[in-house]
Amino acid sequence: MTLSKSVIALALTSGMIFSSVVAAADEQLRELSLPASSLTGLNAEVGAGGFTLKTSADTDTVTVTALIGHQGDREPELKLEQRGNDAFLVAKFPANTSWFGKSPYIDITVTVPANFNLELEDGSGDIHISGLKGNIKVKDGSGNIELMGGNTVSIEDGSGDIELTDIVGTLSITDGSGDIDISNVGGNTHIKDGSGNIQASDINANIEINDGSGNIDVSRVAAKVEITDGSGNIKVSDAESLVLHETGSGNVTSNNIRSGVTL
Repeated sequence: MTLSKSVIALALTSGMIFSSVVAAADEQLRELSLPASSLTGLNAEVGAGGFTLKTSADTDTVTVTALIGHQGDREPELKLEQRGNDAFLVAKFPANTSWFGKSPYIDITVTVPANFNLELEDGSGDIHISGLKGNIKVKDGSGNIELMGGNTVSIEDGSGDIELTDIVGTLSITDGSGDIDISNVGGNTHIKDGSGNIQASDINANIEINDGSGNIDVSRVAAKVEITDGSGNIKVSDAESLVLHETGSGNVTSNNIRSGVTL
């Protein structure tokens, strides 16, 4: 009986090792590139998987590295081509693609010139964007978003945390759920949020927040703070003025509001 159990254990262990090797073999690395000298932006449509965008001040090429993870025989749509003045990237599997309940993914890393604009439509997975000087528009289903840099920035997000910093121009965020943390924004800022905490600091213009639920903490605003809130605590400090349309449930505290508070 003991020998039989040992044999079964060995067989199971061998099976686990074999499965691990197969899983590793189902990851493929592909690279794409496109001359960027006549281009001004990147338009990307990506499905499940991470998306990372980096910049280079002296590059004249758009480069894409795609780590593709899947089982089965369905191939992804993966292409990079020029459309007008934009590089156009598609990286996704057909809808409802899975293998024994395991969904495929494509992790994308892109390098572009720093002065590019970006328009990104993402299905799911974390997004990391850094170094862009152009305008940025992101439409995301789910996953965390981390963004550093950009001129005019627009984010439409279903769920996941959002962290943004060093925005030169205006900022617009429409978010379903998840925490929001923004800092160092040069232009007017508008946030419409379903649920989750909001923290905003060093805003060099007006900021307007329309929030369903969650705590709000705003500090160091050069102009007006305007808040409509369903529930959660509100704390505002170091602003020119504060307008509270609705405060719902929760405590409200303010400090150093130079032109006063309007309820």
